[in-house]
Amino acid sequence: MLWRQVLLIRRCELDAEIHRLAAVAREGKATPEQLGSGTFTLNNYGVFGVDGSAAIINHPEVGILGVGRIIDKPCVVDGNSRSERSTICRRRSRN
Repeated sequence: MLWRQVLLIRRCELDAEIHRLAAVAREGKATPEQLGSGTFTLNNYGVFGVDGSAAIINHPEVGILGVGRIIDKPCVVDGNSRSERSTICRRRSRN
């Protein structure tokens, strides 16, 4: 079994690293090494106007969460109809 070495860092260091990596990704300058080797994937396919997708877990990741577009849906509460914003979330994990 492959074990990864866990690096212990302070919360402020983790926050700074998350902000740094997010900026690199937004600029489109992330390397394959920075984009890979994760343990969990968050997928926002809602920006493409899509409600769902087939979630594929890439080894060695353990799970994925996909979030679809936000849409208004009618609902009835206590006999009163109204519109609520809703999204579809799909999750899958390794068993």
